[in-house]
Amino acid sequence: MMSNHKGSLTIALLATTGFTCGQATIDKVLQGLIVLDKYQSTEICIYQDSIHPYACFSEKGNDNLHYGGFTWLHTSKTLMGQALYNSGGHYSDVRCDLMEFDSLGEPKRVLYKAIGGELAWTEFSSWDDKFVLFTTHHLPDPSVQPFEGLMPMLALKVLDMTSGAVVHIIDSIGRPPSYQMNESPWLHDGHRFVWSIRHTTRLIDDDGDLFQHGSGRNGIHMFDMRAGTVTLLVEGAEMAVVSPIKDILAYVKENKICVFDIESSTETILFTFGESEQIRTVHWSPDGSAIFVGSAKSHSIKERLIDVQTGKELPFTSIGMTNGTYSWK
Repeated sequence: MMSNHKGSLTIALLATTGFTCGQATIDKVLQGLIVLDKYQSTEICIYQDSIHPYACFSEKGNDNLHYGGFTWLHTSKTLMGQALYNSGGHYSDVRCDLMEFDSLGEPKRVLYKAIGGELAWTEFSSWDDKFVLFTTHHLPDPSVQPFEGLMPMLALKVLDMTSGAVVHIIDSIGRPPSYQMNESPWLHDGHRFVWSIRHTTRLIDDDGDLFQHGSGRNGIHMFDMRAGTVTLLVEGAEMAVVSPIKDILAYVKENKICVFDIESSTETILFTFGESEQIRTVHWSPDGSAIFVGSAKSHSIKERLIDVQTGKELPFTSIGMTNGTYSWK
């Protein structure tokens, strides 16, 4: 969404949540820092240990420039995101840079400057913020490749935050939505990360598939930057996220939430969903004790917080994260 004005900052006081009359209970809140960009809203809000935002800022930009796609860095209250430029009517006049922003959405510095016709999209930083993952693709000439813009082939790149150099590139990693990377993909050694491939979306014509999806079987893949190798960790799984406290993956497999201990290579089924539920988002809580899952069923949204030890649902007050894009730490 585009905005034609510099948005004003709205500061909201943190409120004490949810005492009920006659009971000594307090509404459960999602702990940590959350930046939330709800669909069909022009405001981006930041929450900290509360169901009420302590700050909101309007989307910034103009007809030729738009900022968005905010995700947290881990070691500071700093955001990453995209700066989308459109200086003319030709596809080569469009580019998308990676930017660093302060916690109120004001740009600080360029992390990666794209060339004309190149779009760079932020993925996620390593736990120590030494590296940042991002994808790039080039806008095609629509007269030559009319369908390429629908499902562009992506390259996954690793940016060294100290030198500003791209230190690894995985070409043709996949096409969205078959390619998936979720917050947080990094293992704690700082040189391995995960993503998933699912070959469920295809574009076909009378001659067959229009596109190749990229290399690799369905499942969760891990790249080791030191060895330069790709390993299939869990076949048939998707939406992998790494625990913030140790190298344990949570993911979706056969409509179940599973956890996988990388050190022992053991898988545990944590929670089973109904057949008609479509899981949209999976995320660890910042203390690693629970997994947040948002799902959709018959046009309604269901959010759960699942205890990692018991597999039971924990009570909490939703702020509507499944109805938008968010970053949580």
